[in-house]
Amino acid sequence: MSGTEKPNKVIGLEMIDYEITENDTQQEQTERQEITTLVEEGHPSHCAQRQIWGDGECECSLYAQGYNPYAWQNADRHNELNRVYSERNYAAILAVKLALKLGYKVGQGIDDNKNWNIEWRHVVYIDLPCGTQLSWHMSPKEVCLLDTLPQYTGKWDGKWSAKTYDFISEME
Repeated sequence: MSGTEKPNKVIGLEMIDYEITENDTQQEQTERQEITTLVEEGHPSHCAQRQIWGDGECECSLYAQGYNPYAWQNADRHNELNRVYSERNYAAILAVKLALKLGYKVGQGIDDNKNWNIEWRHVVYIDLPCGTQLSWHMSPKEVCLLDTLPQYTGKWDGKWSAKTYDFISEME
């Protein structure tokens, strides 16, 4: 192991403080140059780093078969986005059901904009007594929660979500 190790006792555990030496810095520079060379030779960055810092294997043949070492990150982002939309939809449905109990005009409808995917054209509406309309598109997963809502008899007021959130933030 390069560097200077200094034992350190912390709550009965032996810890090692590690000081970076000039040799470590030179080694890192050498490794980074080797990675740069591999990338210049056509290896993807992840493959080059695996060859130098990992198990030494080249994964270039896997890329030709559709391998994506970062796919898990995209899946995590997609799952997180779905979770956030689902939470938003539940909050919107709760608002609609509470508004219904208060006697406000509410309901569900289908957006007639053909540019939207048919699965995402379900909308819930609230018409507030002050004349403001609130509306949200629902994901296909939450459409089953709309079954108890009446059909909306009004029309969309033409205001986008930003106007809905502007109104909510201005409420006292």
